[in-house]
Amino acid sequence: AHLEQYPDMIDWFMLMEWWEMASNARWSLHLYKDSGVGNPLYWGVIGQTHTPNYEPIWPTQTNTEVEVPIGEWFRFEAFFRKGTDSTGRIWIAITREGQDTQVLFDINDYTEHPVSPLPIANWQVFKMYTSQTMVDFMRDAGRPVAVYYDDFEYWADMP
Repeated sequence: AHLEQYPDMIDWFMLMEWWEMASNARWSLHLYKDSGVGNPLYWGVIGQTHTPNYEPIWPTQTNTEVEVPIGEWFRFEAFFRKGTDSTGRIWIAITREGQDTQVLFDINDYTEHPVSPLPIANWQVFKMYTSQTMVDFMRDAGRPVAVYYDDFEYWADMP
């Protein structure tokens, strides 16, 4: 919750990432925050080619409607199907205790490099990748920056 006191924009707080071989392209789930003290965190997904300079494959998708749960356990589900603009899919949802499942994203677009696709090389499901400035802000306030996971399950199809 202290991240809402961070005065700057958070546009780099990666929680999950899929990479094609040779760092050809990537798709990642992020937390974002607009500039200004008191602004809430929100969800974002981006697809990018690696060269030149992480060019977007499609515009960043954001969800400001579904609150980012802080300090509570919730079910997180993600589905990734590699494909073209007509066959690729990223579906992400959360379920908070006592609430219905809320779909964060259901993206049907390229989930492979649109010109020169390669196989998926890795899926970084347990990731927390962000700026040193933001980590220093939290450390200076005596607050940990942590993401906890429990009861991980891997399925070959939609959750």
